[in-house]
Amino acid sequence: MPEYDHTRRFMDTVHFKTADRVPLWEFGYLDTTILRWEQEGLPPNSDLKEFFGLDSTRYFPPDYFFNILGPVPAFEEKTLEETDSCRIYIDSEGIMKKQFKGVRDVSMPHFMKYPVSSQDDWKFFKKRLDPYCPERYPADWENIKAAWSKHDNPLTVFVGSFYGLLRNWIGVENFSIMFYENPVLVEEMIDYLTDFFINATTRALEEVRFDHAHFWEDMAYKTGPLLSPEMVRKFMLPGYKKVIGHLRKYGIDVFSVDCDGNIDELIPIWLEAGINGMLPCEVAAGMDVVKMRKEYGRDIWIVGGIDKRALAQDRKAIDGEIYAKVPFMLEKGGYIPSVDHEVPHDISFFNYMYYLEQLKKCIMTG
Repeated sequence: MPEYDHTRRFMDTVHFKTADRVPLWEFGYLDTTILRWEQEGLPPNSDLKEFFGLDSTRYFPPDYFFNILGPVPAFEEKTLEETDSCRIYIDSEGIMKKQFKGVRDVSMPHFMKYPVSSQDDWKFFKKRLDPYCPERYPADWENIKAAWSKHDNPLTVFVGSFYGLLRNWIGVENFSIMFYENPVLVEEMIDYLTDFFINATTRALEEVRFDHAHFWEDMAYKTGPLLSPEMVRKFMLPGYKKVIGHLRKYGIDVFSVDCDGNIDELIPIWLEAGINGMLPCEVAAGMDVVKMRKEYGRDIWIVGGIDKRALAQDRKAIDGEIYAKVPFMLEKGGYIPSVDHEVPHDISFFNYMYYLEQLKKCIMTG
């Protein structure tokens, strides 16, 4: 039997096959978390993957994650106003933001103005979404492919977002109203994005054997989706199906969606579309990976679901969180345990080290 590498381990896990062990992944870490840990014993400038003995310190290894779906050319990033307390600027997607200084890592910027609010805005904006623009692919694309040919991590292609990207470009409130006041424009934008996602990634799919395709949405909050399931089904399900149908032609059968918040009402729609992986399963939003496994069986593979709040407490709480979920989930298969979002700075270095120790013990003996 060939030796396990990270790709085979991932693929066997998400296909509910027996692997040597499940991948050791983390969703990520806040910068302020690392700063705290360096004061508590983490050697400065550590290679976190090596220090913690993980396969990846980001849920999909960034060196093996291919994303070319932003505006090209990007908007010129420029500062409009700056004081001692904040900075107002235009970002690469054309969004005007206010960032408060000193809290960048723990507070999202305030979105002040969006690049799309009308049919004319969209007509102008989508000029930057030309799937055939030569500059869309990196200049060193051939070198990237050569490096990937020797890879031992799963290769992931980002294939789009029907809510998250438009939400960024239009704004949550404006986008919500647009579904009722201008549904024709919403349908036009989603139809355009569907073809854009397919055409922009086709060259990569033809030249590289990807293991996995990933969507990003962030279309839910603590108690449920930001958009009714009926609207998701009506406006977005056809696009998901078309994109996934295209990907399947290239041998991909592993699909995931990253969506924060409570996604209970969205899971059936994504499953109908063909998306079979869910993450990060935020516990504070009511997501329960054990419940998900009991309800959906082998229809979905799952990443995350370890309550970050338990890690901020004590060893008893950490043990309780791990052993209430991980042994059951490992027995059933199709599960990659990790903290249910980036590790926040209220978790001490000592608690995190204890968590990893217990998690690895559970994985290795499970």
